[in-house]
Amino acid sequence: MSRRDTIWKWVFYTAGVFLLLLLQGLALDHISLLHVHPYLPPVMVAVLAMFEGAYGGMGVALAMGLLFDLTQPGLIPCFHILAFFLAALAAAAVANYLITPGLLCAVLMGLAALVITDGLQILLMTYQQGVAFSAASSLAGREILVTLPLTVLVYLPFRWVRRRIYSE
Repeated sequence: MSRRDTIWKWVFYTAGVFLLLLLQGLALDHISLLHVHPYLPPVMVAVLAMFEGAYGGMGVALAMGLLFDLTQPGLIPCFHILAFFLAALAAAAVANYLITPGLLCAVLMGLAALVITDGLQILLMTYQQGVAFSAASSLAGREILVTLPLTVLVYLPFRWVRRRIYSE
């Protein structure tokens, strides 16, 4: 792949991330299903790591984690960097060694990313803030149920970019 193609690939990926973040902020944050809102950023990190492997996935995880840590309060400093990094690492490893990257892999990696992110939140809420484990896990489970079907919205634009760049 030429340097120009690599630059365009990351420009398109970045545009896709910003469009999905716009969708998150303008629409999904105002939709409440099961008393929770869908949360796409961990799924975005996992799908991009699935397509781009360990190095690209880690870069995306660090960039998005930093963006979220600077703009949203977390339970601990650098929470999003840690959660997204672990999610990207898991997604890249599974996509490289176990499952061929595709929609099924994207759904499974989105699930893994949500479980990692919500699992860390559960641990921190129960041990740091004294929230009941059952309440925290119920919230996380509902968030996963609401977010997971939206993995297709994340997968399709990133697959389009990948096919467009690698088909040339």
